[in-house]
Amino acid sequence: HLPGNNLVYYDNDDIAAVLASGSFQSEGMIVIPCSMSTLSAITYGSSNNLITRVADVMLKEKRQLILIPRETPLSTIHLRNMLLLSEMGVHIVPAMPGFYSKPTSIDEIVDFLVGKVLDLLNIPNDLYNRYV
Repeated sequence: HLPGNNLVYYDNDDIAAVLASGSFQSEGMIVIPCSMSTLSAITYGSSNNLITRVADVMLKEKRQLILIPRETPLSTIHLRNMLLLSEMGVHIVPAMPGFYSKPTSIDEIVDFLVGKVLDLLNIPNDLYNRYV
């Protein structure tokens, strides 16, 4: 939450924070990294902390929700949960580098992922090389 270009911190236990209300205006939410525990809670509507509550709000308000799972390898349960979320309109963006761009550093690999996430939110960026 960045009002007036200032960072506002909310404790994950503060489930009554302004972010947890559907009337709070936002474009969307990114959970990076997203543990399989958090992904599962979001899948099944278990709003037991601020992250999962805000994700639930994103779903009910039909706003962008982008999850970057951090687990590997993925179990069948993980894949099923991701499929269910995808069917609900959630963007699942595994942290897999695009080697076709021939990255030469860890920074380029990270920039590729961040650029892809920003693209989903229609935030202009030049973090990775695009095919033209």
